[in-house]
Amino acid sequence: MSNEINDIEFKHSPRSILNENYCVAIPVNSEKIFLFWKFSSYKLSEFENSFLDRNITIRVFEKNGNKIAEIETDYMSSKIYIAIPQAGLPIYAVIYVKDKYGNIGEIARSNEVTLSYERELRKEYNYLRWRY
Repeated sequence: MSNEINDIEFKHSPRSILNENYCVAIPVNSEKIFLFWKFSSYKLSEFENSFLDRNITIRVFEKNGNKIAEIETDYMSSKIYIAIPQAGLPIYAVIYVKDKYGNIGEIARSNEVTLSYERELRKEYNYLRWRY
């Protein structure tokens, strides 16, 4: 009798391999980015056991470090659209959290993205060109 359970091979998925905190920024248009994040199992347990505040703070910075937007949300939402008041410069987002002692620390930092009016104009031009 063959033991089929021993013949099953565990296949790693990106989720099982990448057990770390990260966030990714995607430009939507010249005024908005989409940000999503994933926290490690360890970090999630810190939230669930009240070592960390349930609310995270997301700050968006220009490449030179000037803060241009800030928003607070629940850590479980895992994605959000953020309105950006100015476009053109490379920007990135940083996720911060407060621990039970009031200390604020960085959890994750996104990639840099550039919001562009040119991309929107090109889409509209292509739409109009093919429509008429």
